[in-house]
This record gives sequence, C-alpha cells and structure tokens, in this order.
Amino acid sequence: MTLPPDPMAPHDPQERRHSDALLQLCKRLERAWTLSDVLDAVKPMGESVFDYRHVWLALIDDASGMLDFLTHTSGGEESALSRQLQTMKIPVKGDALLEEIMQATHVVVVEDARTDPRTNKAVVAVLHNRTIVNVPLIMANQRLGALGMGTYGDEEGVRPPKPWQIALMQATAGHLAVALDRVRFMTAQREAEEALLQEKERLQVTLHSISDAVVTTDAAGLVQYLNPAAQALTGWSLTAACGRRHQEVLGLAIEAGADTAPDLVGRALAQGSTQLHGKLRSTPQAGAPLLMDLSASPLLRPGGHADGVVLVFRDVTEASRLSREMEFQAMHDTLTSLGNRRAFEHLLAQAFAATRDARAHHCVCYLDLDNFKVINDTCGHAAGDELLRQVARLFLAHLQPQDLLCRLGGDEFGILLWQQDLQQALQLAERMQQGLAAFRFGWRDHVFSVSVSIGAVMLDAATESVGALLQAADSACYVAKDGGPQPHPCLCRERPCSGAALWRHGMGQPHRACAAARPV
Repeated sequence: MTLPPDPMAPHDPQERRHSDALLQLCKRLERAWTLSDVLDAVKPMGESVFDYRHVWLALIDDASGMLDFLTHTSGGEESALSRQLQTMKIPVKGDALLEEIMQATHVVVVEDARTDPRTNKAVVAVLHNRTIVNVPLIMANQRLGALGMGTYGDEEGVRPPKPWQIALMQATAGHLAVALDRVRFMTAQREAEEALLQEKERLQVTLHSISDAVVTTDAAGLVQYLNPAAQALTGWSLTAACGRRHQEVLGLAIEAGADTAPDLVGRALAQGSTQLHGKLRSTPQAGAPLLMDLSASPLLRPGGHADGVVLVFRDVTEASRLSREMEFQAMHDTLTSLGNRRAFEHLLAQAFAATRDARAHHCVCYLDLDNFKVINDTCGHAAGDELLRQVARLFLAHLQPQDLLCRLGGDEFGILLWQQDLQQALQLAERMQQGLAAFRFGWRDHVFSVSVSIGAVMLDAATESVGALLQAADSACYVAKDGGPQPHPCLCRERPCSGAALWRHGMGQPHRACAAARPV
C-alpha cells in the first residue's frame, strides 16, 4: 500500500531541491549554539544552492554603532581564509552601502564592488570583493543585521544572483533570523550565568579572605553560611551550623532580665536597617568566653523585601582589655594605683554639678606630706616611692567606701568626702594624723616619723567653680603647713570674693586676719 502524494509538496524538481535544502538548513540551525554554528549551518546553502563560496553575517552592535562581520570561506585552499572564522568591525555611519543595507527590507545587490559607487574602495581593495549580496535579517520588527554572500577576485568574477536565488535567499534569511534570535538569547543567558557564577566566586573568595567573621541567616534566624573566620571564631563547621539558630552558633549569652539570648536577626528585620551591637558576650563551642562587636544588616531583595540577615562580627576581647587598661592608666597613678589628678578633677566636676542642688554638700581635703623631700633625698627615690605606697594604704584604711582618695602628684593627695561636712572632715583628719603619729617608716638602717598637713573646704551650692575649690583647698593646706612644727588640720569654708573662716584644732575663739583664708 502506498501513501497518496502530498498535495502541498512541490512538483517541480528544482522546488523540491530547494525545499529539501531549507529543511536541512532548519535541522542544522536547531543544533546551532553559537554564531559560528549558524555560519556552519548556512554555508552548505551558499555553496550547493546559491553557488557562492563566501558567506558572512553582518550583525548590528547597537551600543557601538558598528557592524560585526563574521565570515566563513571554503573551497579547500589552505590559506588564511580557508574554513576559519574571521571577525571584523566596520562603522555603519558614513558608509553608503552599509547604511542602505541596515535600512533596507529587500535584498541589496552589488554586481561589481570595484565599480559600484556605494562600496568602500579601501575595504574592497583589501578583501577583493566582486559581487556582493546582502539579505536583511529581521525578527519581529527588530533588525538583527544581514546575511551576505558573494564572489571574490578575478577567478570568481562578477556573478549577480538570479530571481529565484533572491527569493530563496529571503526564505533562508527568515529561518536564519529565528536561529540568530535564539542563539543571542542563549548567549545572553549563558553570559549572565557565567557573570553570576564569577560574581559568586568573587564573593566566596572575598568572604574567605576577609578577617571579619561573616554569618548569613534566613528570615527565621537560621544559619545558612559561615565564612572561615566565623567557623574559627565560633568553633562550628559550615555543615554543622547550617539550619541552626544563630544564637546557638554564635554562643550568645542570655541578656539580663531575659530568658533567652538576644534575637539579633529579628531586631535587624524589624528596624529594616543595620543594627550595631557592641561587646556582646559569647561562649564559643570550643574556647574561652569572649566579647565581640557585631553588625546585623538585612539582606534586601529587589523591591525592598528582606529575606535574611548578614551578621559581621569580630573578637574584641583583647582590644576591650587593652582599652580598659589604657582607661585605667589614664585615670590612675601607676605608683599607688590610686586615682590621679585627672580622675580627681573629673570626680570633683561631677560632685560640683550635683551641688547645684542646694541640699547636696561634700568636703574636699588637700593633703601634703611633711619632710617627704628629706626622706627622698636621704634614702633615694625608691624609698620615697615605698613611703608613698605605705602612706596611701594607711589613708585608705580611714576612708569610707564612697569616699575618694587620689594622688595629685609628688607628695600631695586629695580626698573627696561624699555627703560629709567640715566637722566630719576634722574628725577624719585627726584620725589620719593619729595613725601617722604611730607610723614609722623604716628603710635599711634609717627610721623616720611622718606627718601630714591637711586643708579642707566645703563643696556646696556656694562654691563658684572647681578651680576656685582646688585653690581654696591648697591655700588651707598651706596655712596648716605654715602653722608650725606640730601637725594640725586647717579647715575653711570657701566663699569667693569674701572672707573665709578657718579653724585650727585646739585653739580658742576666732580672730581676724587679712588673707584668702582667715585663721582662727
């Protein structure tokens, strides 16, 4: 049994050959993945059907305004033009023939490139063109370029296409435009995927090379990625950490007054911006507890939606220790470990601010060891340093926890008696002098007795400034030291721009003296 003939099939043998050629072209184009594949697919049509050995593609580059010429030649010769892909770029603007080709909807034929006024004679001299045939490549009203065929040199000569060839060329160009559009799409997709892969690789290399620890989570706060620095800091491997709560992986400590560790991811997502957390306490899976500074930033997708958070953190345990040590050194005397003058003035400024409320009052004492220079000169600086350390411990034994003792420099000390008055300061001064009276400082074969001069002033609402306060305390101490060989305290109520009353322990009624601090 034979099938009836297809009524749509061409009856003319030439038409059948052309239809078969187009069918074979379509099959080859289906396997085309690159522009070179497209040229390979159309080349047999140029040779066997159109009798043109030279076939090329002229593709528009909209960004540069140039035409990319991809040329295939064949014929068996072992020349540089034989079966190899050649690429040229030629500007469209200013070239009459190219401008016509890029605007035409019909086949553009140049019978002889040597004589046709539209051709670029410099290019013709290099390429030896003779007949040039260009068929527009248009897909969905988008101009892709042109399919070109032709002859070269005197051997091939001038051979313009016949009408049936022009018609078949247009049909060929239609299939070619579809294939080119598909290849361009696949090329763009492949380039995008390669760019994405390269970007991912660069990101991975960056994350692996930076010293900061980086953890990414989803919106629920479950870990998705850790870079090597984060793995080293937390003690978790990437495989073990993925899918676990970030609080667990980071080893975050439970906050005061809370039942769980802080939800850093939830806070960042709720605020919609980077959240900074300083000195978070963490206990890594393996290792000692540490402090870390951390930033939590939402991972925003196009449209502003956040589907995760990136946590960047670093170990600041040692830096925090050094900072505290520097702060301590800046505010403390290295010899006695007491506060220094800077710390004393800082605390006085705070106390001064508190006394702007008339109900607050404090007492400031200025102490100066007597004959310290004699001991220092006789036995050396080492002896003087040891004397200062022992006297500092003796002074501290008489103070209450809220009081402040500082070494102001040399053999001078300052005391801030919190919420105490002059009478209480007098009692403290007597106890300290009695303690010193019983104290003997021994250094090698020397034994010394030590005394101290103490000046005290009130810090209350009447105090004008910290500077005036310190000047008055120093003046009171000077008056006490100038009172004679017997140690005694000198107390005064500092009132700038007016007389101040001074009391000397063990004396009777006050008398007047014209001085900044008036002895009684």
